[in-house]
Amino acid sequence: MTTFSFKKPIEDIEEPTLLPEDWYAFRIEGKGMSVQDNQAKKDGKSEEEGAGSTFAGFLSVTNDVPENNGRQLPLWLSWPSDEDENRRTRDGMKVYDAKMKRIVEFVEAFRGDVDGADVSVDSGAIGSAYVIQKMNRAGTDLENAIDIYSGFKRVDF
Repeated sequence: MTTFSFKKPIEDIEEPTLLPEDWYAFRIEGKGMSVQDNQAKKDGKSEEEGAGSTFAGFLSVTNDVPENNGRQLPLWLSWPSDEDENRRTRDGMKVYDAKMKRIVEFVEAFRGDVDGADVSVDSGAIGSAYVIQKMNRAGTDLENAIDIYSGFKRVDF
């Protein structure tokens, strides 16, 4: 049997420490935001079954607390589809428009550009989002997530 050694004993494994629920400054990481197929679409499902696209990217916490700085959280905002033009939210807004509005709010908070039907935002841009604690998909552990329903804010430099 081959033995492999860590730099510290197993007893010293640090347990996760979640971010407290609050507003945090974030930086858009990597290649920035992109429009991607959601999992239902990748699985070959129809729009009626939830297939669609997502405005997605990774954001990292930007602050002076070393244990928090650099933590990355995914951001997924539903991209509007043709099917969304025929559906309404509980308050009567077209689902298409509600999805557009949330994306525009994100882009503006992260100092991107909104021009007609076009939005653009740069990798490295900084804005603010609200972090919550929620159960993971497996339902076994709490994890941090960006609460897309709290909106987004600009960060003053």
